Amino acid sequence: MNEQDKTALMPRVREDFIPKQDPWGEAPVEFEPTTGGHRARRSRAYAWLVPGLVMAVLGGVELGRPGLWADEFATWGMAGIPWRESVAILRYVDAVIAPYYALMHGWVGLVGTSDLALRAPSVAAMALAAALTGAIGGRLAGPRVGLLAGLLFAVLPSSSRFAQEARPYAMALFAATLVTYLFVRILQRPRFGWFIAYTVAVAGLRLVRGGARGCAAGAAAGLAGQPPAAPGGVDRSAH
Repeated sequence: MNEQDKTALMPRVREDFIPKQDPWGEAPVEFEPTTGGHRARRSRAYAWLVPGLVMAVLGGVELGRPGLWADEFATWGMAGIPWRESVAILRYVDAVIAPYYALMHGWVGLVGTSDLALRAPSVAAMALAAALTGAIGGRLAGPRVGLLAGLLFAVLPSSSRFAQEARPYAMALFAATLVTYLFVRILQRPRFGWFIAYTVAVAGLRLVRGGARGCAAGAAAGLAGQPPAAPGGVDRSAH
């Protein structure tokens, strides 16, 4: 039997399947299609991208109508006056949201103080919150659940309501959602970078509106109830 005949008798391995890498040698070798990996990545992207876009569209519908109301006029006034006057006012009122006023002060210096300009940051914050909601659902229960969760968030009347208000509520919600997303990433793959990002996000939430204590307490309770993860984020309890 020549070499060509020997080759013909050898079993052929499907080229669209590759073995998963197992650097710890603890799990049995599994196979997954390479095309399935690309499809899964697209599904995860849709889970956060579609809700974010839907929220941006819904939040932008008639963004300038109706006009500013009483609380929004406070934002308009604080964002449009000189820094020295702002500091004097914050000694007596709204000191807790001074970082939001500082952010809006820099924003209106670039784009002006129209109703659209004042409300645009809230639309962006709510769109990011919707995207993160989809990403959280996707990581916890799969892309379909993430997509559904993000879309439900986007179509809630309260979501578009606060997306069209020039107040810090939308930014606080975005910060809280970001804290939650980073916490999920820590649970799934505890790396030093995720802990740093989580700490910064909690500090940002505290600056924008508050609520950092509640998020931190929930995170501590969640971490306390989790089994220790193996190096590299591999959950040994799954084997």
